[in-house]
Amino acid sequence: GAESTPDGLDTVADLLSLAPLLAARGYSQSDVAAILSGNFLSVLRAALP
Repeated sequence: GAESTPDGLDTVADLLSLAPLLAARGYSQSDVAAILSGNFLSVLRAALP
């Protein structure tokens, strides 16, 4: 497991609350999508043959 996590994100299940929290802080829907999946997919595509 993780040695430490950000406040309010204690388990994987808590990640579901991340999108609304980012939106509440003023991130646009496209920014939230990039943070939650777009960046990960870009890295994954670059790493896979």
